[in-house]
Amino acid sequence: MSSCKNESQSQQREYFTPTIVSKYINTLFNSPLYNEWISSIIFNALELQPDHILVDMGCGPGTESLIILNKMKNRIRIIGVDPSQGMLDIFEKESNFNPNIEAVCKDAVQFSQSNEYSSYDRIFLKSMIHLLTSEQRLTAFEGFYKQLVSKKGRLLIIRGPVHEKIFPFDERTENLFRQGNNLVTLFDELKQAGFKRIEEETFTFEYPSNSIKAEDWIYLIENRVWTLFSHENMNDQQMNDLIDYVKKQFQSPNHFQTIDKQTIIKCYVD
Repeated sequence: MSSCKNESQSQQREYFTPTIVSKYINTLFNSPLYNEWISSIIFNALELQPDHILVDMGCGPGTESLIILNKMKNRIRIIGVDPSQGMLDIFEKESNFNPNIEAVCKDAVQFSQSNEYSSYDRIFLKSMIHLLTSEQRLTAFEGFYKQLVSKKGRLLIIRGPVHEKIFPFDERTENLFRQGNNLVTLFDELKQAGFKRIEEETFTFEYPSNSIKAEDWIYLIENRVWTLFSHENMNDQQMNDLIDYVKKQFQSPNHFQTIDKQTIIKCYVD
């Protein structure tokens, strides 16, 4: 069993409660069709082998890891790392407490500096790199590199697009989204940490026509499920303005058609 002992981690557990709820009712990023798509592109990029150790950093409820483990016929070991004990509880429960899964309650920096987990084959970070400051990213990347080097492993970063408008957000929210997603800075940090060979590829997911409604986006916003919508980034008036904008996007004659794009950045230890 995993444990989360310090105060900051306890606060993070409380913050992520809406995310845990959203897992069961949100059709945007938790539908079986979407989960199979995102897990498949991650799986293909990882190029796993039997007996590999895979770290899922910021694993949340472990959706992608459970699909990947199934694809590998339970022949790998997965270390799921997340600062939210609530997320890890769900991961362990939904895996039926699979002995090939270990849940670790740490953040990215803490894990990267841990001697307990000093060697593994692959590590992936999905939709969480923007949560770290530049200093935290560099510290984590340097730690990951040292942990991967003995097995000539691989780091994967999965993130959304930076310069393309694929979400029905107003200009203020779009600008806020871009501020936390600077690719140039990210690549510089990775190279400074030791990763010299870096590749990237972008994939597109098209939702079935009219399957995503304005209400799906409004749910995410009202419940502040993304940190983009947190109180620190958006007050109540700004939230209401964004919701009005989203409604208008879906009310127009050629209403907003939701797609998703994810870029996979592969960082090699040669």
